[in-house]
Amino acid sequence: MSWCKSLARNLRDGGFKSFTEFLIQNRIFSIFKELVAGFPEESHEVHVLAGRERLAMAFWMMGSLIAARRSVPRFVVHDDGSMGSKEADFLEALLPSSRLVMVTEAEAIVLPQLKEFPLLAQYRKKHIFGKRLTDFPMFCADDYLISIDTDILFFSNPEAFFRSGG
Repeated sequence: MSWCKSLARNLRDGGFKSFTEFLIQNRIFSIFKELVAGFPEESHEVHVLAGRERLAMAFWMMGSLIAARRSVPRFVVHDDGSMGSKEADFLEALLPSSRLVMVTEAEAIVLPQLKEFPLLAQYRKKHIFGKRLTDFPMFCADDYLISIDTDILFFSNPEAFFRSGG
């Protein structure tokens, strides 16, 4: 589909908000394609909790980390419950080595583990950041867990952070 048709559809379906999202998405897409292609992948995993509303901010964080480290870590993006297939496809196109953990997948794995911990399960359900406490460790394949907020930007290489395990 041409960018013109895509823009027209976005304007029709959501007005100004969709128009700005369209511009941001296309800008992020072009920046990321160049950025990711220029650097090797690395083995470190970085966990991020994000949703549809903060996905652009998450990509700026990921892009600044890639540029600062001069390598591409494996990002594990945990859905806050607001993402759909469109966001999953966008993430896959930009960062093929990344993984999106949808809320349904997380609940199928995490909730049975929390049966013996009802207060923790209640905290996870009531507070969005409870997912960091419960979900991130369940999906972590590394020896240590690295979690970064979406509102962080990197201006230099956080090598010590990665070397020490956070």
